[in-house]
Amino acid sequence: MFRWLSRLFRSVSRPSEGSLPSTQATNGGLTDLFKKNEYRPSLDAGGDDGLVTLFRQCASSHVHDWLSNIPERIAFVDVETTGLSSSDRVVSIGLIHLQTRSLQENLLDASIQHLIFDPEKKSAPKAEEVHGYDDWILRHQDRFVEHADKLRSLIDSSDLLVAHNVMFDLQFINREFSRCGMPDVATPTYCTMQRYRGLGVGGSSSLDNVCRKLGLSRLGNTHGALEDAWLVMQVYLWLHDCSYYASLPFSVCPDASVMNFKEPPARPEGAIPRRRKRAMQIAEAHQTNSGRN
Repeated sequence: MFRWLSRLFRSVSRPSEGSLPSTQATNGGLTDLFKKNEYRPSLDAGGDDGLVTLFRQCASSHVHDWLSNIPERIAFVDVETTGLSSSDRVVSIGLIHLQTRSLQENLLDASIQHLIFDPEKKSAPKAEEVHGYDDWILRHQDRFVEHADKLRSLIDSSDLLVAHNVMFDLQFINREFSRCGMPDVATPTYCTMQRYRGLGVGGSSSLDNVCRKLGLSRLGNTHGALEDAWLVMQVYLWLHDCSYYASLPFSVCPDASVMNFKEPPARPEGAIPRRRKRAMQIAEAHQTNSGRN
């Protein structure tokens, strides 16, 4: 594991010279983010709720002035949805609750949640292409309400909620909490998309485009909620002059799988049957289980 991580750190791609304006020009005299450091990493992963600690040792001394500009607890979030309208639902969520002061000790201490839900409706075709889950898989997953308390606790305990186009993610999260009888999220928000636009770089401000300019990329074609939240974390750290951003590829995450995924039953032949009301499904499942006892 130590050798595998070491190779990752040596092979991290960095932005080409001139691909972005210097941070000195755009961020008020901050130091050059692209100065190469040699890292000697090791890994220790464990604990409940996806608690991940990645140990970092930096060979060159680095004064973390940027730490004074960011809060102590940040929640980086991304949601995948059934579509874009107000009636659409959350399909999956990735949330990284980062203790930023651990970075001062060359540590990354974060609690991770990667969850999938039954949105109780079919995804639009384009949305399904993005998140990669068809309706047969989704209809056999947990509902959002079953994990709402845990997610709400992580968000409420954060000083800042960060996303790329944060109002998009927040409106979907608030609608899901509303369905659970919970009030809207009151945590202050930060939008990496708006901040990037404020640099005056020009071109697309999509997460994919910003990551390309930073030498970052996703592992595949589909948009995983946790992977996107991880990329948002990297972009945020770059925007705040933290040189660690390029040293944290998503591949170092010890377990990026969906935590609550339920394997669906065998897919029926032909067209997938239409959804039935959730109450009917639960009643039938209860009757089946009772017959087995």
